Amino acid sequence: MVGIILGAGYARRMGKDKLLLPFKETTIIETIIKEGVASELERIYLVCRDNQVKEIAKKYPIHVIINENAGEGQSTSIVKAMEAVGDIVPSYMFLMGDQPLISKDFINSMMDFYRQNHASILVPVYNGKPGTPTIFSNRWQEHLLKLKGDEGGRSIIRAHPKEVQLYPVENGILGKDVDSLEQYIEILNL
Repeated sequence: MVGIILGAGYARRMGKDKLLLPFKETTIIETIIKEGVASELERIYLVCRDNQVKEIAKKYPIHVIINENAGEGQSTSIVKAMEAVGDIVPSYMFLMGDQPLISKDFINSMMDFYRQNHASILVPVYNGKPGTPTIFSNRWQEHLLKLKGDEGGRSIIRAHPKEVQLYPVENGILGKDVDSLEQYIEILNL
């Protein structure tokens, strides 16, 4: 399974590049990169648009993809990543660059659940709400390559609900992302 970190968003609600905000001893984006690298994922791809994020990523054994079309929506990052992965792999885990509470243990646990349940699409559920990261089997490769706009994989999930396996997460805090200053402060205070 390959990991694809989506980190090319514009953080319009935040007003600044949230991925570069301090978190623990580093930044939000470096935290998720470190956890991905430490996990059992075979390879990691980071899709970004910012040179500072690219420089941070150079410290790690990951593939960096620059998305100059990030303004056209999250789908452009997914398509670029899928094109870069190229060869057929068994499955893809899509991680968000703004979820610094996702740990290597969480990633590994989700991968184990996915394999044990022979899921086609795996979606974590935090406090009753679906979230990310998500896993898609290679069966969805063509669908992922055809995505448009800012929907990401949600459009596939909505169109094929019978193919979706839910992954219940007891600790709903893990799914928190940083979309606003308030959310950032909340995560820092955990």
